Amino acid sequence: MTLVVFDETAEETLTTALDARPWDVVVVGGGIRKTEALLPLFERIVNLIRRHAPQAAIAFNAHGGDSVDAALRLL
Repeated sequence: MTLVVFDETAEETLTTALDARPWDVVVVGGGIRKTEALLPLFERIVNLIRRHAPQAAIAFNAHGGDSVDAALRLL
């Protein structure tokens, strides 16, 4: 799990995590997706996943408690 702070460190933090190992699935949290003000960050995150983990499925959770279920849907 990688927690992303909504500041200038977000992209570097995520890129470091994505490059650390191969990923089968990456779950993007509802806190990023559902907050209209974070739409530009959400777009950057999806594109970073595509570039740094192109083999990974992208899943979306509704809240932190269903992240495993979200990943399992795509495994």
